[in-house]
Amino acid sequence: MKIQPVIKENALIPRVFNALREEFGISQVNEADVKVALDNDLYDVVAFDDYQPVGMARLVGDGKLAFYIKDVYVLRSYQGKGIGGLLIKRLIDYYDLNHGETSYLGLMSTCGSETFYEHLGFEKRPNQRLGSGMILIEK
Repeated sequence: MKIQPVIKENALIPRVFNALREEFGISQVNEADVKVALDNDLYDVVAFDDYQPVGMARLVGDGKLAFYIKDVYVLRSYQGKGIGGLLIKRLIDYYDLNHGETSYLGLMSTCGSETFYEHLGFEKRPNQRLGSGMILIEK
């Protein structure tokens, strides 16, 4: 059953960022570091159900050519209710209004979430046109 969450733009704060990540067993981030990250993202959205934050998503990049979807989390008890799709749609709308002529919108999916993004129009990599996504994690 879908719900009608309230979506707030650029309302993400460090406490909510860490709280939503916590449910997935992802390490907490120093709040000062999160504040710097949030101050420098392009756009973020938070889904609320009766004043409780239940999901978030961020868009990072240079604001014209390269855009990346980051930190998409929806509480497990709220998954399957259309919230993730609403959050991604807001990010895509922002991208559509702000991208340049030869821009792209990318993301690094967690294992098992690829189908969710494919339903929203994203291409799985690698494919015949594009190589694998790659990452360098500081050790």
